Amino acid sequence: MSEHQGAPRRLPADLLPLFEREKMRSRKTTDIASCLAVGVAAAIAYPILRLRLPALQGICDLLFAGLLAPVLVISVFVVAGKPKPLGREIALGAPGLAIILAQTSLYVMAGRNGTALFIAGTLMIMLMTIVSMHLRFGVAAAWMVGAQALFATGIVAQEAGAGIAIIVMACGAQMLFVNRRIHAEQRRGFMFSVYEQLRRDTLAEQNRALDKLARHDALTGLPNRRAYDSWLESLWSQVASEGADVAGLIMLDVDHFKSYNDFYGHPAGDGCLASVAACLREQLRGTSDQIARIGGEEFAVVLPGVNLAQCSDIAERLRLAILAMDVPHAGQGTGQILTISCGCASMELCGNAPRDLCAAADAALYQAKQSGRNRVCMAEGPVRVSAEFIRT
Repeated sequence: MSEHQGAPRRLPADLLPLFEREKMRSRKTTDIASCLAVGVAAAIAYPILRLRLPALQGICDLLFAGLLAPVLVISVFVVAGKPKPLGREIALGAPGLAIILAQTSLYVMAGRNGTALFIAGTLMIMLMTIVSMHLRFGVAAAWMVGAQALFATGIVAQEAGAGIAIIVMACGAQMLFVNRRIHAEQRRGFMFSVYEQLRRDTLAEQNRALDKLARHDALTGLPNRRAYDSWLESLWSQVASEGADVAGLIMLDVDHFKSYNDFYGHPAGDGCLASVAACLREQLRGTSDQIARIGGEEFAVVLPGVNLAQCSDIAERLRLAILAMDVPHAGQGTGQILTISCGCASMELCGNAPRDLCAAADAALYQAKQSGRNRVCMAEGPVRVSAEFIRT
């Protein structure tokens, strides 16, 4: 029980309907087979009884054709359909009760010479119905009362002795005990399987939450460096294997962020980074582009299927969006506002590696910062160098 700590010892009432539905789905084939097994047993016993009871051959024919065969056919059709649980249980128990009724009738008419066969046949049908068919305990108990009543009727009619009836009643009680234990184990097993599935689902959800935390930056809400590295690896593994394709990468940096932190303080610096991240994220193209904070005031934008010119256009849009925020940066002097520098690179995935793309974009970013910041540079050179935006 240690692996199921927290699970109740009994099946809760709210799980009973689910247990019944699962039981019906899993038992349908078995139940049909059980009904057919009873029919096979009756078909084997029928010619034997006709031979041993020549004087009652007509009664045997009548009982088999008029009672057993119709009950078996009806039971198979009911079980094969979609009956309610109680209807299924009654359909399963009906053939056995019909056989015991037929046996009792033949025994009463045949005399005490068939006592041993009557007892053996009754016990076999009881065992098959109560234990093999797994009737629910309440239905099984009611079925056993009916079967014992029929058996007692035959014993009393033939004055075969009370001892035989007591022995058969004791056997029936033991069968009911086994039936109850089987059902208890079935419910317990089902309950444990439900709680085990819940445990696995909870663990999987916790793992997903932990993975999300591990891949996201708490300050900006953006994915972090770990997620960024994973994107690049995934991009190469999925696309490069299918043939040559391109990917663009923008590395960008908030200009003079150290002086911003020194002038306004670290809490204001954190708020500034969060605002910049939100602004950059709004500029992305749907779900194809991915942005991550890869360290300090540095961000990276992964652009699948984007060539160098397109990459540069997107970087310029990002730069202008940050300018439009009009965030004061007095740490750089009166009238200055917050800006970013961008480095762009794009290359074919086939024949290159993620580190090549990263190195090219990083080199372009370095060039943008060395050229005066607040601009976009490409890996092949400063194809677009925008005038610095400085308010006086």
